[in-house]
Amino acid sequence: MTQTIAAIASDPLQYDRDELIWTAEGSKDNFNRKLYLMALKPMLDSIADKYVLDIGCGQGWLCDEVAKHGGEPLGIEPSAKNVQAARAAYPELKIQQAALGDFETAKPFDVAAAIMVLEHFLDLEAALRKVAAVLNPDGRFITIVGDFDKFTNGRNHHPMEKEVLGKGEVATRIDYGERAGIMCDIVRTVGRYEELAHKAGLRLANQTPILPEPWHPRYEAYKGRTLFHLLEFVQQ
Repeated sequence: MTQTIAAIASDPLQYDRDELIWTAEGSKDNFNRKLYLMALKPMLDSIADKYVLDIGCGQGWLCDEVAKHGGEPLGIEPSAKNVQAARAAYPELKIQQAALGDFETAKPFDVAAAIMVLEHFLDLEAALRKVAAVLNPDGRFITIVGDFDKFTNGRNHHPMEKEVLGKGEVATRIDYGERAGIMCDIVRTVGRYEELAHKAGLRLANQTPILPEPWHPRYEAYKGRTLFHLLEFVQQ
């Protein structure tokens, strides 16, 4: 039986599929990751002595940055390939192979982060409830998500299939060819993220658009247009 795009997008083991080649895209030297770090600078500058959960930590680059800035990071990641890469790159860091839904902690976190990860939860409200549950009462949740218009209107002529899941929610399947293989995501509007977060007990405190920089490969094509959004949530 053929899986729906949404089912593949929300499969915790998508990154272990042979059809997805994420080594280069997951690298800390990736151009988009450099944009993320610029947007995350205010968080990193205030992270000293904070206990930080990196949800879907991938190959561990954000955990490394948190540690460099004096924080105490714990990365969780369901993909065996990514966990292996993260542990090889940063053997001194704590990386746990676990999906968010299965994760348990006795010590609440001061900050939780999810960088381009919420696109892989079909039941996002349940996922955000789990995030709220592992945070301190005054904890923060920082996430970066793709811009809805950009991520549903095709990317550099790569073949795209879509499944409309509801208002403000579209599952996409993009074939990047030899560069990265096939990626499935669930793309949402900022309004939809805010709505589901509110149901889960989180309030949107800040929203920052992330635009391409002059050195970014997509600068000319997307100059002045939003590529991603940094969203900061706090407990209600």
